[in-house]
Amino acid sequence: LTAFIKGIIDPSTVIEDEEIEIKDISAEEGVWIPRNFDEEFHGPMTAKAALIFSRNIPAVKVALRTGMHDIIDTAKKAGMKTEMKPLTSLALGAQAFSPLEVASAYSSFARGGVHIEPIVIRKITDTKGKVLEMNHPIPKANLPERHVAQIVNILQAVVQYGTGTIAKLPGRTVAGKTGTADGGRDIWFTGFTPDYVTTIWCGNEKNKEVLSRYATGGSTPAWIFREYMTKYYQARPKPPRSFNFTSNYKLVAVDPITGLRANDYTPSPVYKRFLPGLEPKGFAPVPEVEKIKKRGAKNKFFNFRKKISREDKQIKDVRELTKLEQKTLEEKLKPKVKPKPKKFKINLPEFGQTKTQREKNDDTAAE
Repeated sequence: LTAFIKGIIDPSTVIEDEEIEIKDISAEEGVWIPRNFDEEFHGPMTAKAALIFSRNIPAVKVALRTGMHDIIDTAKKAGMKTEMKPLTSLALGAQAFSPLEVASAYSSFARGGVHIEPIVIRKITDTKGKVLEMNHPIPKANLPERHVAQIVNILQAVVQYGTGTIAKLPGRTVAGKTGTADGGRDIWFTGFTPDYVTTIWCGNEKNKEVLSRYATGGSTPAWIFREYMTKYYQARPKPPRSFNFTSNYKLVAVDPITGLRANDYTPSPVYKRFLPGLEPKGFAPVPEVEKIKKRGAKNKFFNFRKKISREDKQIKDVRELTKLEQKTLEEKLKPKVKPKPKKFKINLPEFGQTKTQREKNDDTAAE
């Protein structure tokens, strides 16, 4: 969100998901090497896709360009109260927060950037119904609505087809974000509709690792959110509605090379949001067909690198060995072709022949 506000990136900005090293004096070898959850690198992707699928490397890159102090300032405006250190690992959630803080910050997103301090006690009355104390919510527009709308749009995609699909509520608009700490010690899911915000945290009091590859924010916490919210809307029925932000930005198709408006011949246009009057005026030139180079098989965009785990390598070796054994077995079981027997012609005496005639025939056959 801070990067959107400062204009450093927008949802369509392409970021390389690759292995990086960051100098860190607190690390054993003096460098910190952030990793993705699946230990893989997916190459270039948009900022929107990186957030939808929880890619750590793009998040760290954006944090380095944006500045940790500005990120902390935005988090406080959203409603976070815990003191935060300006460490790069904060971009990956390396900070302890209470579920109430997280829910408070996400409620600011659901309101379009308006923050309201959580109120535990709204009203106190005596036995006669006289109001002794009344706490009124005080709304504060701390964040620009048009940039919050961009974040909420991405968080809706997280639930639609990203890491939080288990949290879908049929017929309702849901946005949310998953979170998974190292070793599954803490797994989170915060989801919100236009009516309600819910934060789910799962963990253990001993802060031990959970030995399961399925211990992620998109599994158990997202499932609890879905079950809870289903019961909530059954108890308090409300008609489904969508997020209604008043930002009147325009969605314009843009040529990713020139930054001008895309035309009917622009290959792979991207869609960007602009405030009225700030969108590009001119159109990108029509590309000359004879100058377009044929995309090779080893294009950098498709050169994705995948780190094969030890288990996958063993499975691959076993499969190759199985293929070799199967080929050897087929050769052994292949039926052998028997040689055809030679044909011998035998002249038998015809019925009624005399001995002299038979001897004559034998002499002819011998010749």
